Amino acid sequence: MTHALARRTRSRVNPVDVAAFRPAIDQAMEAFQADVSYAVLMARAAVTIVRKREVWQARRDARTAQGT
Repeated sequence: MTHALARRTRSRVNPVDVAAFRPAIDQAMEAFQADVSYAVLMARAAVTIVRKREVWQARRDARTAQGT
């Protein structure tokens, strides 16, 4: 199944400066390396979010097709 979110492309007018998030990114990378189960939990949470969005979109498409 192709993910609807993966097909979308968004052009960002203003680039994001990630320098402000560098300490948090470094801490997250250390946590991922120190405890693999943490990385697995984060990946599982991300998959759950994507699946919920897909279900929501499918229900929305179904309602639109029914004219409700």
